[in-house]
Amino acid sequence: MTLNCSHAGLHNDVSLVLSGAMRALLSQHQKGESNKMNEQEHKIMEGVKNMPTHKKVPDEIAVASVTAACVIGLAVAFKNVFNVNVPFLFSITVPLYLFIVYMITRPTVQRFKHETLLWSAVIVLVSAFTLLFYVL
Repeated sequence: MTLNCSHAGLHNDVSLVLSGAMRALLSQHQKGESNKMNEQEHKIMEGVKNMPTHKKVPDEIAVASVTAACVIGLAVAFKNVFNVNVPFLFSITVPLYLFIVYMITRPTVQRFKHETLLWSAVIVLVSAFTLLFYVL
């Protein structure tokens, strides 16, 4: 069997392999190994069903990612878009200060369901207000 590099050829090759596998499975099925094969298929399918479809990003990493995006966004906006000279410690690092407050208060504040979303929204809004404050 020769392999084709085009999309249609690849589709045909995959179809040939799958049909050959189906024939092999059917021949084993007809030989009396159906119960063993069904048990193996069932175990495999149960394993696939129990696999997580996605992993949850830890809260700290999610808020840190938003903070990093805001710091980089502010730096680029001040330097390249608006061409404004601003004091570094009071403007660009404002999202970083909020992230530090988030990390310090995290163990002491009572947790609720959408805490990560709330802190991320606060960091984005404060970054936007910082940008407006120095640009206007």
